[in-house]
Amino acid sequence: VAVHADIDDEGQTVEVKEEPEIGTTALDEDTEDHISNADEEVTIIDTIQYKNLTPKKEYEIRGILMTTDADGKETPLLVDNQKVERSDTFTPENADGEVKLSFTFKASALKGKTIVVFEDLYQDGIKVTSHADITDKNQTIYIPKIGTTAKDKADNNQIIAPEEDVTIVDTIAYENLIPKKEYEIKGILMTKDADGKETPLMVDGKTVENSKPFTPQSAKGLSLIHLGRCRRRG
Repeated sequence: VAVHADIDDEGQTVEVKEEPEIGTTALDEDTEDHISNADEEVTIIDTIQYKNLTPKKEYEIRGILMTTDADGKETPLLVDNQKVERSDTFTPENADGEVKLSFTFKASALKGKTIVVFEDLYQDGIKVTSHADITDKNQTIYIPKIGTTAKDKADNNQIIAPEEDVTIVDTIAYENLIPKKEYEIKGILMTKDADGKETPLMVDGKTVENSKPFTPQSAKGLSLIHLGRCRRRG
């Protein structure tokens, strides 16, 4: 008895949109890589790539730094007993694009830690999507840890005889490096002056130092460095 069939009628039209998606890349601001120093202040820049958002609509992106405990369980990273979280609002011009979040925090006590950035995307207070994968390498920042053992090359102990030439071999145990990336280890011999102040050891008017590049095959291992041939006189 009647038909309403107009393909151009907006009142009849329902738009089927793809679900919003986000993916992220977290990098240290100084190294521009997935590795940070355990400095007093570190900044991680998290670049969030989004898809299928509604242009001209306001969104909120929320991020939090995560790590794993001794049992491998996901847990928020705590710095001075506080979570490291950031949020920002943005209004995309296009359905696809990117937005950045910046996390600045104290990392001096975080040697050996692995940090992963988790993100949630909200619209009108409702979470529309998230990116939270503790195994995602693109979201991950590594903070290395090293410890060393220095020994006399001649007899493999930590006592040096007053000989004309001495070679010290320093064995560096490293943790949480990115495998198959090139690093450089630099060493210098230090001593204390009469007031107990640290100062470089001087031999014939020169500091005793050495450096060595190496490419670890795993995140944890050992590297050796020979700290010169140190001339001793009495």
